[in-house]
Amino acid sequence: MIGGSGEKVTLKLTAQHADMHNAFGPVGNFRHKMGVLDKWCGELGRNPRDIERTVAVRPEELAVLVNDDDRVNNGFKESSVVHNSHIN
Repeated sequence: MIGGSGEKVTLKLTAQHADMHNAFGPVGNFRHKMGVLDKWCGELGRNPRDIERTVAVRPEELAVLVNDDDRVNNGFKESSVVHNSHIN
């Protein structure tokens, strides 16, 4: 597992070597970083689905997911499905 979100080094190393990756919320940040990781995988010839992904969110970010409109809730769920991720 590699944790972190540096787009030039950490996510590239993740694409090259990791079986698991942990990123951080909020939802928009998670979605963006997973897109960058997918891009690195594509450039390096690796299937992005081979990397299990997790996300760490702060309590106040969970409150947004629970209390905000369905579009935000569904966006996070959709991102977790698309990227084979776990919501911690």
